[in-house]
Amino acid sequence: KVLGRDFKCKPDFFLENFNLIANLLNFNFNIPLPHIVLPLAISFFTFQQIAFLVDCYKRIDVKDLDCDFLTASAHKMCGPTGIGILYGKFDLLKDLVPIEYGGGMNAIFNKDGYIELKDLPDRLEAGTPNIEGVIGLNAAIEYINNVGLDKINNYEHELRDYLIKKLSELDFIELYNRDNYSTSVAFNIKGVFSQDTALYLDKYHICVRAGNHCAKILNNVFNINNTCRITLSFYNTYEEIDLLINVLKNSSNIWKEIL
Repeated sequence: KVLGRDFKCKPDFFLENFNLIANLLNFNFNIPLPHIVLPLAISFFTFQQIAFLVDCYKRIDVKDLDCDFLTASAHKMCGPTGIGILYGKFDLLKDLVPIEYGGGMNAIFNKDGYIELKDLPDRLEAGTPNIEGVIGLNAAIEYINNVGLDKINNYEHELRDYLIKKLSELDFIELYNRDNYSTSVAFNIKGVFSQDTALYLDKYHICVRAGNHCAKILNNVFNINNTCRITLSFYNTYEEIDLLINVLKNSSNIWKEIL
């Protein structure tokens, strides 16, 4: 039973997708992953074979974590869209059934439909690869490594601390993840629909994300329909935060400006 509903798991193999940083409010889990997921897995899916997929955008040791799969998208690390990374344990990868078939992945294919696939990784990569995407992803990784992950992390969290301090001074702002160790901040102007806030900020060239952030059960869990989310990165500045705060201070005329 999950969130008051009964779920039956028919397949023998169930894939549990567990994000290190949650989509909605960006809760950052610093506890070793198996300590969090395994009790849940045993409780929800007793006697099922479970694999753990980590969606990750931080420095991590896959051997130490002992995850079965790890994924990351290039566009979340200053790279191009449409390309990403999949790490997996060999014994699990070799048993995956391809969802697409095409040139470059089959060793034998005849008119009767008989197919023998090549060894990993070719068996999972149908057709012409995203060559330019791979080159762009590599360039993004080199760029981030040259800047320095620790340097980026420290600066982003200094910005977040400053943003939280400034937002906390505004009594008409509702903060939802004040104490979380992440670079995202979820908030609302009290009494204002999040999309209206986003439209208002957009007039001043301030981009935030508004809505339920791919978390469709947001209202069920947190009793919040929508939020605005600011996600800071190392290219942001203190001056940009000051601009945001000043614009929010003048939001009493928000309805006139967005209508």
